Amino acid sequence: MARRVAIAALLITGIVNTLHYARLIVRGYPVAPGHPEAYRDLAQAATWADGWMGLMAIAAAVGLIRGQAWGRLCGIVAAAALVHMGLLDVAFFAQHGMYARIDPLMSEMITVDLWAFFMGSFLIVHLWREPTRQTAGVERMVKTAPLRPRARRAASQCHLLREVF
Repeated sequence: MARRVAIAALLITGIVNTLHYARLIVRGYPVAPGHPEAYRDLAQAATWADGWMGLMAIAAAVGLIRGQAWGRLCGIVAAAALVHMGLLDVAFFAQHGMYARIDPLMSEMITVDLWAFFMGSFLIVHLWREPTRQTAGVERMVKTAPLRPRARRAASQCHLLREVF
């Protein structure tokens, strides 16, 4: 169930983000009344970073659907970028006093930033812990294979590290 949620979240995030920035580019990065001109600069600067995050999210969803290990890696990269972009937005809005007056644009941005924090954090934790088909087979072999004492100790230390992280 959590795997489906992760795939859907990655697809939604990647596609919606890409469409949002395509709309901004076509409209010329408009600045809402009462918002600082620096907001346009932030949006223009974030286009490349958000584009990267969207691309990684879509690649992650494809990789996870196919059961590839690189899908997890792309998902963790996308999720980390998502959290980073949310933190960047909050810092910018707080610095420019944009939370003082909540208009429709700020309500939308607050929703986006909440999505970024919570979904990004969920994806990082979930994807870090979820084995793919490829790694699950290796872990099963390590647990069931007869090992010499030194190899068994190394395997248990790896398993312990996986439990911690």
